[in-house]
Amino acid sequence: MAVIAVGSDKPAVAAPLTAAAEAPVTLPPPTTLPPPTTVAPTTIPPTTLPGQTTLPPDTLPPGPAERPTGLVAGVFSDGLVAVGVDPGIARCAADDLIATTSEPDLIAMGIVLAPRPAEVNALLDGAAKRCGVTQEQLDAAAAASGG
Repeated sequence: MAVIAVGSDKPAVAAPLTAAAEAPVTLPPPTTLPPPTTVAPTTIPPTTLPGQTTLPPDTLPPGPAERPTGLVAGVFSDGLVAVGVDPGIARCAADDLIATTSEPDLIAMGIVLAPRPAEVNALLDGAAKRCGVTQEQLDAAAAASGG
C-alpha cells in the first residue's frame, strides 16, 4: 500500500550543487581590430523638380528677386537678368559684389569704362560665379554691355 501526502507545508528543497556539475564559461581572448578606414564622402545629388536647377554646394543662395537699389548693383543685376539669369541669382551676384567692394570704389576703379579694366571684370566674374552664374551668361552680359 502506497500513501501519498497531499498539501504538505514543507517547502521543496533543491538538489545540492556540486563543483563538478558545471565548468565555468571562458571567453575568447580579446582581438585587435584593424584601424578604421576612411571612406571618401559621397555626393548625393539633391532631388530637383522640372525646370529647377541645382547649384554647386559652395554656391551662395539666391537673393530676393527685387532689383538692388544702388546704381552699380542695379545695373549689374539688370545686365544679368537681360541675358536670362534668374532675378534672385542676379541679386545675389550684385549683393556679393557690393559686399566685397563698395560702389564708389568700383566707380573709381573704372566699372563705367568700356572696355572695363581687367581688375573690375575679375570682381564681377567672381561675384557672379559665387552665386551660380555660368561663364556663358557672363560672356553674354559682357558683350551686351560693351565691357
